[in-house]
Amino acid sequence: MKKSKTFISVSLIAGMIVFIAWMTGLFSNTLEPGTVERKYEPPSGIAGEYKVHSKAIPEVYEAIGTVSSQKKIVISSQSRGVVSAVNYKEGNSVNQNDLLVKINDEEFTVKLEQARQSVEIAESYRQQAIQMSIAAQANFTRTQYQHSSAQSSLSQAEQQWQAAQANLKKTEAQYERIKSFRSQGAATQKDFEEAESQYVQAKASLEQARLGVESAKAQLSGSGEVLKSALAGVEQARLGIEGAVARLAQGQQFVKEAQIALGYTKIYAPDSAVVAEKHIEPGDLAWPGKTLLVLHKPQELQLEAKIPESLRARIVLNQKYAISIDSIGYKGEGEAIEAIPSADPVSRTFLIKLKIPYNEGMYPGMFGKMFVELAATERILIPAGCILRVGQFTSVYVKSSSEKWSRRFVTLGKTHGNQIEVLSGLNPEETIALLREQ
Repeated sequence: MKKSKTFISVSLIAGMIVFIAWMTGLFSNTLEPGTVERKYEPPSGIAGEYKVHSKAIPEVYEAIGTVSSQKKIVISSQSRGVVSAVNYKEGNSVNQNDLLVKINDEEFTVKLEQARQSVEIAESYRQQAIQMSIAAQANFTRTQYQHSSAQSSLSQAEQQWQAAQANLKKTEAQYERIKSFRSQGAATQKDFEEAESQYVQAKASLEQARLGVESAKAQLSGSGEVLKSALAGVEQARLGIEGAVARLAQGQQFVKEAQIALGYTKIYAPDSAVVAEKHIEPGDLAWPGKTLLVLHKPQELQLEAKIPESLRARIVLNQKYAISIDSIGYKGEGEAIEAIPSADPVSRTFLIKLKIPYNEGMYPGMFGKMFVELAATERILIPAGCILRVGQFTSVYVKSSSEKWSRRFVTLGKTHGNQIEVLSGLNPEETIALLREQ
C-alpha cells in the first residue's frame, strides 16, 4: 500500500514537469532572435503628388442673423369697440389708403351728434348774449346822455346861484344906501319901498337858485348811480358773451374730438405693403394699443445680425459686408445702415442691420449670415482630391523620406473653393497623394 502511494506521487511530479516543459516550447521549433523585413506594397489609386504648404488666409467671423423688412408697419387700434370688418388676410397686398379694418361706430356717431347739438345750444346762448350786450350798451349810452344833461343842469343852476348872489349883494347895498338917505330926508318913501322890494326879491331869487343847485346835484347823483348800473350791465353782458364764446369753443372741441374718435373706427393702410400678420377677426374686441395687423415691405429687406463686443469696432456704417442666405443659395453683399449703440447684457452682442438687395425667394424671418473679415493667419489648404473618407474619418496618404506612402488621419476645417483647410495632421513641405476619382 505504501509503495502504491509513492508511485502516484512520483507520477504526478513527473507529469507536471512534462507540462511545464511543453508550455515553454521545449518540444516545438523556435525562431532565432532578430528582425523580420516586411514587404512594402504601395497603395493603389494614387494619381499624383501634392506638396503641402501654408497660405495666409483672412480669418472670417460668421455672425448669425435673420432677414427682416426694413419697413415694418404695426397697425394698432386707437379706439375701443367691436371689430365689424377685416378686409385683408396674411399675404394680401394693400395699397395706400385702403380700408383695412372697421370698428363698430354707432357709439361714436351718437357722441358726435350730441357734441353738435351742444354747439348749436352754445351758439344760441352766444346770440342771446350778443343781444343783451347790444341792449346794455344802448342803455349805457342813454344813461350817459342823461348824466351829461344832469351835469349841464347843475352847471346852469350853479351859474344862476352865483348870479343871484351877485344880485343880492348889489340890491342889499342899494337898499342900505336908500335907507340911509331916507333917515336923512334925502330919499322919498317910494324910493325906500322900491329898494326894499328889490332887496327882498333878490333874497328870494338866491334861495330859489340854491334850491335849484341842490335839485341839480340830486339829479346828477341819481344819474350817476343809473350810469354805474348801466356800466355794470354792459360788463355783465360782456362776461355773458365771453362765457357763451367759451362754451361754444368747448362744444366745437367736443365735436372735433368726436369726429377724430369716429375716424379711428376706420383704419386705413398708411402705405402700400403686404399683410404679414393678422391678429384680429370680425367680432373681436379692439382697444387702444391692441395690434390688429402687421404690414411689411417685401422688397425692402435687411439682415439683422449679432456680433460680439470685441468686433464692434470693425463695423463701419455705409460699408458693405458679405452675406449669405443658405436656404435659397444666395451670396451677396449688404450695406451696414444701423448699429444699435447698446449691447445685449445677456449675450454680450451688438445688433447690426444691413440693407440687402431683394432676391427672388427672400422672405422676412429667413436665416442668414454676415461675414466679418479679421486678421489673416497662416493655414494649410489641400485639394479635396487628396482626402480619403471612410465613414466619419478623414485621412491622407503621406510620403515619407524613404519614398514610402503611409496613411495618416487628419482633422479638416472650412472649405475654400476646391480646397479644404487642414486643422491638424499635416505640416508644411510634406508630400501627400492625389487620389484618382472613384
